[in-house]
Amino acid sequence: TESNWCTEVTLIQRSKMNPRHFDIGNEWMGPKRGKLLEDFWCLDVYERVKKLKETRGGGTIPPEVILELAAKQGKKLEVREEVEVTNVQLVDGRLQVFLDDATEPNFYDMI
Repeated sequence: TESNWCTEVTLIQRSKMNPRHFDIGNEWMGPKRGKLLEDFWCLDVYERVKKLKETRGGGTIPPEVILELAAKQGKKLEVREEVEVTNVQLVDGRLQVFLDDATEPNFYDMI
């Protein structure tokens, strides 16, 4: 939706956008779900954490949202994928944001 108080937006995402409706694959919701859960609960806590991270992946965004973002990109929206914020400093009332991709830091009004 359009906004009177916001002239532009930068979407910063650690991973690439992953167009799907759920964070986990369909196999976790299908007929094999019981076996997958049983195997999961047999793992020790550290292996469960590893399994959760592997299963979820990251960057999940519904496909229709990605289409909306693509339509706005370059106009009022900049999308930065596979980057992380490494530092933020307050300079003259604005936030100076440093990313891990060695680009020049940008200034933002809010995060």
